[in-house]
Amino acid sequence: MIAIVIILGLYLSLLLFVKKIVQPKSPLLFANVLFVGYCFSLYSISQEFYWMPGSITYTLSLILCLLSWTIIEKSNKIPYLILLIVMAIVINGTNEITMLLYNASIVGYLILKFIKTKKINYSVGLLLIISTSCMSASILAPGNTVRTLSETNPNTHNFTFSIVRALYRTLTFTLEKFFIFIFIALYLGTQLRERNLKIIKSKIHPWLLIVICVIFPFSVLCFGIFPSYYATGRIPPERTVNTIVFFFMIAIIFSLQVYKDHTSIVFNEKSTGFRLLPIGILLIIAIYPNELRSNFIDLFSGRSIQFAREMQKREEYIKSEKSDDIVVEKNTTLPNTLLFKDISGDKDSFFNHYYARFYHKKSIIVNEK
Repeated sequence: MIAIVIILGLYLSLLLFVKKIVQPKSPLLFANVLFVGYCFSLYSISQEFYWMPGSITYTLSLILCLLSWTIIEKSNKIPYLILLIVMAIVINGTNEITMLLYNASIVGYLILKFIKTKKINYSVGLLLIISTSCMSASILAPGNTVRTLSETNPNTHNFTFSIVRALYRTLTFTLEKFFIFIFIALYLGTQLRERNLKIIKSKIHPWLLIVICVIFPFSVLCFGIFPSYYATGRIPPERTVNTIVFFFMIAIIFSLQVYKDHTSIVFNEKSTGFRLLPIGILLIIAIYPNELRSNFIDLFSGRSIQFAREMQKREEYIKSEKSDDIVVEKNTTLPNTLLFKDISGDKDSFFNHYYARFYHKKSIIVNEK
């Protein structure tokens, strides 16, 4: 049920965001293409939806970000401001990458509003102060500090190393999965209306505008990757990459809208090439290896049902056994898109230890013979 609620919550919040903020010609089509493209780009669909610790600390925060951006224009009204503050508190208590990029989005919103109106939005300013205060409390919390100091990687807190690796990963992630958004951007460009989001009032050369609009999403992508290398010296975990691509996707939408508002050159949706783009996107999803396709195979081939039955049988066996040290049979079916990690034959491993504690047993291991 948690997985179903999270999946529906992400989809519906994305649809609401598109309908209220982006306002394309066809909100349903626009949101559907984004949602499918996002799911295609996930590096771990289990950590995004099915693994509860991941879904309620990463995906839930993305849902709240979408809802927050959807109502931020109404922040001058007290009920909406209170709701925004509550959501900001929750977002800043979930994970570091979301809190950093969410607060950066609020800063960006304030700057753009000031450029357009020459006035400071004090309600959003208050939201930013509260949100950044919560972020500081979360980052400086004793547990988080201990975790950071416990990192033994020699490249931890090495700025040069971190920026170089972040740039490298920006390139490799794009070539591996995120390239789908290039095709999505071309297609969704035909769905946008002029929204008066002009930032640069003077005339600017179309090609220079394209360069700016392309650089911005990749800057967001690089900025999202950087903290993992700086704090741990290692590549971001898959659930973190899932979160980064979400903000990359939102940044692309923003760049598309800015481009639309600053140039008379528009995407020709009636051309044969653009009409074939949706078919091309579907073919890529069907042919190119990805978690979305694997997830459908697991669900509809019966592998997930078989896995569920084996897990149910294991649970019944554990509960019926009176011994404190239990050996269970290894599952014959382990759908990676549904399962983040199973227990092993090592009773002292992290997963085995807490698995045994859950069932009030001394140890539970898998028979790996």
